[in-house]
Amino acid sequence: MLYNAIVGRRFQVLLSFAAACVSSFCGGVEAAERVELEVREVAGIRRHEPLNTLITLPQPVRLDTPFRLLLNDMPVNAQFRSAGEGELPSARWWIDFSTALGPFEQFTYVVEYGSGVQPVAESPKGHVLRQDTESFVIVNSPYITWKVPRDLTGLLRSVDFPPNEHLRPNSPGLVLRDRAGGRHPLGGAGVESGVLRAGTRAVALRFAGRFDQGPLAGVRWSTDLVFPSPVSWVEVICTVDDRDGKVAGVGCELNLALDPPKPDAPALVDIGAWTQLYASLTQNEIVELRAEPTGHCTVFRGPPEKLRLMAANSEKPADPNAVRAAPPVAEGWLHVMDRQRCLALAVDRFAQDAGERLTATADGSVRIWREYAADSAAKSSLQKTLRCWLHFVHYPPQYSAATSPRMMQTPPVVRQKPR
Repeated sequence: MLYNAIVGRRFQVLLSFAAACVSSFCGGVEAAERVELEVREVAGIRRHEPLNTLITLPQPVRLDTPFRLLLNDMPVNAQFRSAGEGELPSARWWIDFSTALGPFEQFTYVVEYGSGVQPVAESPKGHVLRQDTESFVIVNSPYITWKVPRDLTGLLRSVDFPPNEHLRPNSPGLVLRDRAGGRHPLGGAGVESGVLRAGTRAVALRFAGRFDQGPLAGVRWSTDLVFPSPVSWVEVICTVDDRDGKVAGVGCELNLALDPPKPDAPALVDIGAWTQLYASLTQNEIVELRAEPTGHCTVFRGPPEKLRLMAANSEKPADPNAVRAAPPVAEGWLHVMDRQRCLALAVDRFAQDAGERLTATADGSVRIWREYAADSAAKSSLQKTLRCWLHFVHYPPQYSAATSPRMMQTPPVVRQKPR
């Protein structure tokens, strides 16, 4: 009897240990675990803006696991969302929060999670995602409402920022160009779409499609749209899988709802070239920033059929093999505005991986084109990416925008510290 009792107790201990292991494997965290994040300002600009980062935990945790974010042991309002699929435990989690940093300042944030953690309530104010059969609608009442077609046709259908609508309803949106110059919009039948994460701090959507025939047969693409709160921009990340080098260009084209230009009220454009330039456009004029990976950069202005060189950052050498000092690089951003509305547009890695063009017209058409030369097709990456920010604000942007295009291009660096 004594032997059987001892065996029974040992069996119970082993059974309890096995249950604990199963619970741990399936995502149960009994005590608080910690992950440290290093957040560093890298552009020399004082800022207060939203951030997001994707962290990886040592083991998957259930979706109902409590999380909280701390700075100097004080709770910080943050949004935690699983990056996994369905209701399964996940080790990868998105964090959306805001930070205030001085030039080159660095903070260490702490993520605590587990059953012993008292979570911080998420902000009740901010973005709300609504869906219908045709659109995703992101509302931050009473300030701004975004409408995004489920099939991504035109990229954005509406940006209603009272008292003004900022877009005309006929924008081309995201477009690919083949080697023969043909245009291929990203959107329409066959596009798959879904929600990556949603909450008052941020909404993120994903769209994906492919070309089964024609000049781009076999090319696949995906596009993420990230709407952080409380700002009025959308981050666009378009990634193209181009295994055979069929894609000559990746573009984003929007038609702004600017007032028709008049001689005494032209469309206004600020240009983030190697220095800040500006232009006023009337009738059918355009302004265009062109930049190459070599660093050479030019700005043109005038009617499309009669453009004149407005500025250049260097003289293009007659001998391409000549050794010359590196010219100042182009920043790659625009302000395009009338007396009510403004689009602040910024492009990531501008002219670093390919040739680049930013074009604005007097009637409010704005175009971004990342162009891959034919002779570089064999060398180009299998993956082509266009990442940009579209910030819709009121005129003048110096007053209404809390951030500048350069701040969007150079977000603080967030790094998960190793355990």
